[in-house]
Amino acid sequence: MPIEDTPTFTVINDNPSFGELVTGFRPSDYGVIAASTTIPTVVGLSFGKPAPRIAGAMLCLIGVTGGFTIALQNSAGRLLGFKENRRECETYSVPFVDCTPGSL
Repeated sequence: MPIEDTPTFTVINDNPSFGELVTGFRPSDYGVIAASTTIPTVVGLSFGKPAPRIAGAMLCLIGVTGGFTIALQNSAGRLLGFKENRRECETYSVPFVDCTPGSL
């Protein structure tokens, strides 16, 4: 997959801080964190032989780290204009511009 260097949506903040990224989480981002934490934990507790509690704890830690990273990337993509960001434009009172090829 090629790396995009030109945003296709409105750039809200070209240098967002960590706090702005976390504040910009949508409910779907929290769902990603919850799913990526819960599913591996259940799998580890169910199939982690000979120590299911240790396997569950380790997979929980890996899952929450991965889910938080994905949510952080989604939030950054919206603030930087690489993902659809209509809600964020309304929140920051910035006009929404869609420059995707099929929208012009």
